[in-house]
This record gives sequence, C-alpha cells and structure tokens, in this order.
Amino acid sequence: MAMLGERFEKNYPWLISLASLGFLPMCPWIAPHQALVTAAITKLFSPALNVSAIAVGFLATSQSILISLKDAPGMIKMKADGYFEPFVDFLSVATASSFVLAIISGMFSALDFSKGDKLHAYLQVVWIAFAFFTLSSYYRAVSLLPYVLRDTVPRCANLKNRKPPFNPNE
Repeated sequence: MAMLGERFEKNYPWLISLASLGFLPMCPWIAPHQALVTAAITKLFSPALNVSAIAVGFLATSQSILISLKDAPGMIKMKADGYFEPFVDFLSVATASSFVLAIISGMFSALDFSKGDKLHAYLQVVWIAFAFFTLSSYYRAVSLLPYVLRDTVPRCANLKNRKPPFNPNE
C-alpha cells in the first residue's frame, strides 16, 4: 500500500504520536516557557473540537461511500489483493480517534490550565500526543481515499459514447 511498506503504513500514527512526546513540559527547552506553551495549547482546544467533529462527519461519509461501492470492480480487486480490510481499518481508526479527540478537547476546554501544576502539564502532553495520532491517522486514511475512488469509480472520459457532464467552452 505504501512506499515504505505495510508495517510502516500500519504503525506510523503511533510513531508520530510517540515522537510528539518531545513536548514534555519537564524538558529544559520548554520549562522556562511553560506559561506561553500552556496558553498556546489551551487556545487549540476549541478549534480542535470543531475540526475533529467535521472530520468525523467526513470520514463517516467516506465509509458509507465505500459500502455503496462494494460491488465495483476496484473494490473486488482490493478485496482479492487483501487491501480492503486494512483500508477500512484505517478509516475506522481515523473516525474513532477524531471522535475521541473532539470529546477530550471539549472536556479540556472546561478545565483551568493556568495553575501550572504537573497534572495539567501531563494532560496537555496526553492531548498533544493524541492530537498528533489523530492527525496522522486522518492523513493516512484521506491520502489513500483518492486511490481507492480512482480505481472503483468509472471515469466519463474512459467510457465510449459518453460526454463529460458539461463543456466549459460552450
């Protein structure tokens, strides 16, 4: 499925999430700027809630499109080659993580992170790591979607005796 191999394709959201743990508040390069980092992160909770909710809708729609294309030649080939199940898993993980990120972001937006204690710092780290996981799993699913649709939906130009839906020159 991917240039770097199926194992990497399956696990890179986890790797990116682990790499994001470099934002630990105890790190010497962040600790002097903890108040600034906290202020910046807490401003991201509301937009993350909105974007995650939109992503859930988009990904659920993508899954319903996949279900409706189940008998398309491209889907049959994907199933025969063993790519259908991993792709459905990628979409499911992205949908579920977007949903959980929306819930966590909504809950965290109600908390007071200005205290600067260790618990709130760890909650920020968890949120950052999960946000990176969600973004990378979303990217993984969405970047593969055009390839799936390209192989399953026939194009007007490839069909004989069919005209494009409109001609911009007319």
